[in-house]
Amino acid sequence: MKNFDDLIKKFRLQLAETPLYSPAGKTFSCNNSEYSGTYWIYEGKDFYIDIHDMYIKEDYVFNESEILSNYLSLISNYIISCNGEWDTPYQNIGPNTILIMDVFRENNYIFHKNSIFYGVSLKFKENMLKKYVVESLQLKRDNVSHVFLSTRDTITEPIKKLANEILNCTMEKPAADLFFESIAKKWLSITINAFLESKNKKSVPLSDKKAIEKVCLYINDHYSMKIPQSLLEKIAMMSGTKLKSTFKKIHNMSITEYTQRKRINFAENLLMTSDIDIKNIAKAVGYSSPGRFSALYKRYKGQSPKDVRKNK
Repeated sequence: MKNFDDLIKKFRLQLAETPLYSPAGKTFSCNNSEYSGTYWIYEGKDFYIDIHDMYIKEDYVFNESEILSNYLSLISNYIISCNGEWDTPYQNIGPNTILIMDVFRENNYIFHKNSIFYGVSLKFKENMLKKYVVESLQLKRDNVSHVFLSTRDTITEPIKKLANEILNCTMEKPAADLFFESIAKKWLSITINAFLESKNKKSVPLSDKKAIEKVCLYINDHYSMKIPQSLLEKIAMMSGTKLKSTFKKIHNMSITEYTQRKRINFAENLLMTSDIDIKNIAKAVGYSSPGRFSALYKRYKGQSPKDVRKNK
């Protein structure tokens, strides 16, 4: 694979005089018409670890994954703050989520203007994936991305802890080399363990999947209303305990979180495309308390409704 420094030159990043994070890595700065901020990167034998802290000035679209394939194979990103979408396959890019990118497949993503992209990622070189995923799990190379995509919603918290360890690391070489290698292996082991655990779970019966689909359709049409769980139990023809456990098994989130995300996504559209007062938007999506609405909006979108309006 090619030297990653060549790719950095292509994006016209400037080496910063004052390093951020661990001095074992390199810190770069950038300021162009689309984004500005800092980028830190550390290179290990079979991986890269990097940190993006960028302000997105204009909608930024990326669809050049072929460029990255000369340097690495797969990226697992822990997103601290971001507002965007990835469409191959569709993944919402929001705070406290994990974004997966297989560079050998078509990739298209968009970061929305007036937002912050702040995240920590593990970029795997082919050798590491071959040794620990393809050979150890006896998988075809084409199925490697499935291991990461199928587990991304279940490993957020442990990966978040690793990301914070990276952000707070001030070690120099050679201590940093040992530290970052252990982080890379922990990141991968958490992913593989979640994949193996999911394989050992009994699959959800088709009848239960269809029942949960009906529940989702009802929520999608009535998200702004207060929906009693007893009503959803009748729609699914399940007990409360089974409904909650089956829903979470399929969607990797609770019914409450699913409903909240629907409300916040609709509110985001209203904030960006209308001049309706924030208080009235909160009511429109089902919140009588503007404070509660603002807190949830910031949790899922990484910024407050007021900030969205300010930067509109």
